[in-house]
Amino acid sequence: MCSKDRSSDHYSCQRHGYGDLRELRQARFLLQDIAMEIFFQNGYSKFLVFYNSDRNKAFKSFCSFQPSLKGKGTSEDALR
Repeated sequence: MCSKDRSSDHYSCQRHGYGDLRELRQARFLLQDIAMEIFFQNGYSKFLVFYNSDRNKAFKSFCSFQPSLKGKGTSEDALR
């Protein structure tokens, strides 16, 4: 996950293992279904915003690598 500091051209990236994930939730941002919240085992969370339909692809990808996440915080319809 990378983010850009608004006050400069500095980018910050973080890496997390799939084993660190506890739960994924698809979310809304600005009244659109384009966000996802990731909850980690240590209690932290990250809120990701996608600018198109890539959210569903990313969600499916997470669930394919970590099948235990499937069904947590979402319905089967969201996986289609």
